[in-house]
Amino acid sequence: MTDAGADGNCAPFEVRHDVSVLLTPDAERTAGACCKSATMEDRNAGTDRPILQEIAMDEETFNLSIRKFLKMVGINSQREIERAVASAVADGSIKGTESFPAVMTLEIMGLSLRTTFEGEIDLQ
Repeated sequence: MTDAGADGNCAPFEVRHDVSVLLTPDAERTAGACCKSATMEDRNAGTDRPILQEIAMDEETFNLSIRKFLKMVGINSQREIERAVASAVADGSIKGTESFPAVMTLEIMGLSLRTTFEGEIDLQ
């Protein structure tokens, strides 16, 4: 399925998975005409509800990208923790029997996402 946009001037795009997004009035004004779906506008015509707009997103690509990122973070984080522990044991600053509180912060600037995960790293 393709859509040339509400004004007909936008490049066609293929819709693989539909995701409905509720836009605030400010976001609605700044969203290009390419995003607007006349069908969704027609469904909301004459109501006080904000207009829903549809965007195309490839869910499979999205999920694979997340998994790839998390795998990279997991592997590299484990490697860094192992190096820090080995170094601290070697220089005598820890015994190797301790537990350490750990904090991981995930930040995605373009989504204004910042969340923290807390846990414990047990050496024994």
